[in-house]
Amino acid sequence: MKDIQTELECISMRLEMLNEESRRLYKLLENFKVPNTMPPEEIKIKILETLEKRKKEMRGEIEELSIRIRELSNTEY
Repeated sequence: MKDIQTELECISMRLEMLNEESRRLYKLLENFKVPNTMPPEEIKIKILETLEKRKKEMRGEIEELSIRIRELSNTEY
């Protein structure tokens, strides 16, 4: 049961990191001053794409952890 608790804490920490990164990126997006070389909308799209990519990566990690938790749960019974 302790392994499951550890995995859940790990998921929680990773979600918190993702939320913090999301807040940081959105704040950057709001305050962003753009030089003339790239349109503001294009920069916003790039930032949002980066955020979406990170979210997908985190979902994958969380899915892997969920599978490990289920496996641990099954072996403990």
